[in-house]
Amino acid sequence: MTRDRGSGRSEALILASWTLIGGFFMTALLYLGADLWGGARGPVVFGALIVLVMLGNFTRARARTTRPRHFGLAEAVAALWLGMGGGIAAQALGNDSGNGVPLGTAVIAAAVLTAPLFACSVWLAARGR
Repeated sequence: MTRDRGSGRSEALILASWTLIGGFFMTALLYLGADLWGGARGPVVFGALIVLVMLGNFTRARARTTRPRHFGLAEAVAALWLGMGGGIAAQALGNDSGNGVPLGTAVIAAAVLTAPLFACSVWLAARGR
């Protein structure tokens, strides 16, 4: 009889993909500024995010896992850091006026914002081994 190892690679890959999507979104948000939401692009971006959230929930519901008790809190704080940190970074970098920042700066800021969520996915992958 084999013993279930708990949170496995599949769940770590799901969280890593969310980290990657969040990083791309923050890069686009900081690089494009208000142009990300202009015209028909705004509803398409929101629609794509809604579809991704739904697909992620369906995929996660199919993954069997035994997560540690407080891991959800750590994951929520990391996601909050990504979401709220994007707005704070936009204000600190001067992107709140609608102009974008240079691509290198946007990539570095997105990497800093996604680091805690990426650490959560690495921890899940290491725990699942």
